[in-house]
Amino acid sequence: MKRIISLLLAVLTVMSVCVFTVSADEPFDDVKENHWYYRAVEYCYNNGLMNGMSDTTFVPSGKVTREQFVKTLANMEGINEADYKVTETPFKDVRLDMWYAPAVEWARQTGIVAGLSEDSFGIAKPVTREQIARLLRGYAEYKGKEIKETNDLSAFPDADKISPWALDGFKYAIANGIFKGNAANELNPRGNATRAELATILKAVRAYENNVLVAWGDSLTQGIIEGFHDISDNPYPENTGKILNAPAYNFGIGGDTAEAIAIRQGGIAIYVDSLTIPADKTPVAIDIRAEEGYTTKNINENGDKGLNPVTIDGIKGNIIGDWEEGYKFQRLEAGEEKVITSETRIITDGMGFDYSKAILVICSGANNTKDEAWHDDPVTHMQYLCQIQQKMVDYAGTDNFVIIGLPKVRFMQKIPNYNYILEDYWGEHYLSVNEYMMSEQAFIDNGLKMAGRDKKDIAEGYIPRTFLDSLQQLHPNQMGYDMMSKLVSDRIYDLGYLK
Repeated sequence: MKRIISLLLAVLTVMSVCVFTVSADEPFDDVKENHWYYRAVEYCYNNGLMNGMSDTTFVPSGKVTREQFVKTLANMEGINEADYKVTETPFKDVRLDMWYAPAVEWARQTGIVAGLSEDSFGIAKPVTREQIARLLRGYAEYKGKEIKETNDLSAFPDADKISPWALDGFKYAIANGIFKGNAANELNPRGNATRAELATILKAVRAYENNVLVAWGDSLTQGIIEGFHDISDNPYPENTGKILNAPAYNFGIGGDTAEAIAIRQGGIAIYVDSLTIPADKTPVAIDIRAEEGYTTKNINENGDKGLNPVTIDGIKGNIIGDWEEGYKFQRLEAGEEKVITSETRIITDGMGFDYSKAILVICSGANNTKDEAWHDDPVTHMQYLCQIQQKMVDYAGTDNFVIIGLPKVRFMQKIPNYNYILEDYWGEHYLSVNEYMMSEQAFIDNGLKMAGRDKKDIAEGYIPRTFLDSLQQLHPNQMGYDMMSKLVSDRIYDLGYLK
C-alpha cells in the first residue's frame, strides 16, 4: 500500500505532544480494517490531520474537545505555529505553553472559532456535531470557498433538533457530503462528536475539496443502455464518488468503442483539413479525420457526451450526422464566415476537463469485441487496447488512474481471458472485477447462497448471473455495481490517490 507518511504534529491529545512512526499496515491496535472508520483514521493519520492518543492507540470512541478540534483545523490549514506563539491571550483557560495554544490563537485571530465568553475558550469541553458543522462552514468562508448548500433536510428525522445558529452549518455540511446520517439516518446534532466521527468528517472535507473522480467508458460505465432500459440507479462512478466523497463525472456512453471513447476524451486527435463554416447556423458537411491508425466510425453514433459542443478554429458547434451518411458541423451562434485551409484539430468538449484534481478511471474495449478480428487475434487487439488507453492517460497528464479489465460475460466470449495483457501493461493501475465477483466470498459478503446456476456460470468462466442485469446479462445489476464501486474505491485508497 502506498503511503504518504511524514513527521506529524500532535493533534488530539490533551496531555502531551507525540511524534512517532507506526506500522504501514495498521497504524493503531484499536483500528482494524473491518471498522467503519478505518479508512478515515488511516487518511487523517497519513495526511497529518490527526494523531493517536498514544503511539499504539487511536481511541476512536473518545470524545473530541474544543481545543482538539481547533488543532485539526490548524493542521488542515498548515499554519506555521511560530507565527501564533504569543505572550498573552484573553482566554484565562488557555495555557500558552500547551500544544494547542498556537492553534487557539490562530482561530481567535482569524475569527473562525470564538471563545465561549470573552475570557474563556472552553478548554476540555466536548464539541458537538452541530458545533463542528458550523465551524467547518466558517472555515470554508475563511478560505474564500464557494459555499454550496441545501435547503432540504427532510430526509433526516431529527433535523428539527438543529439549533438555529447551526442550521447553515448543516446545510453546508450535508450539501458537500461532509455529514451523513447514522444507521437511522439521524444527524444527532447535539451529540458529542467522537474521534472516529471527526476523522470521517475531516476526510470528507479534504476529499471533496481536493479530489474529482472522472470515469470514461461505455455502457458499463454509463449504467444505462440508451433506448433499452436503465441498468442501474447508481452506476459505479457515482457510487465510487459517494464512497470517496468526491464529485464524480460519468462520461460513459453505451455502445462506444475504445477509439470513440478516446476521441471524446482527447486521447485520440481528430482533425479537419479544409472547411468553410458559413456565417449562419446552416449545417455544413465536414470530413473528419482521426490521427493515423484510428477511425472516426462511431464517434457520435450512441451519444455525444464529452464530444459536443466541439470547437473548430474558435467556432463552437455540434457534430451531427453519422459515419455512413456523413458528418456535419452546425455552429451554435451566427457570426462571420470562417475558411479553414490547413489541418486544424477539432477540440471536443471532454478535452476541456480539468484533470488537476482528477482520479481517472477508464473502462473501455468491450464493444470492440463485436469485431471478429478481436477473436481471431486477441493478443494483438488487447495490445492495441493498451495503446488507446495509454493515449487517454497521456492526454489527462495524471499519474492517478485506474484501468478496469474486461468483465467475464458471455457477450465477450473468451476475450476477457486475455486481460493478463492489460495487467502486464498497467501493473498496479490495473483492476480486475472478475476474481471477486466470481468468488464465493462475494456471495458471503452479500448474505447470499450460491445457486446452482451461479456455480455453472463460474465453472464456464463467467461472472455469475446473480450479479448481472437480468434482461441481458451483459452488465452488473445494482449489487454488481456496488461491488465494482467498492473494488474501485479500495484500489484508489490503496494506491494513495486520495488527497
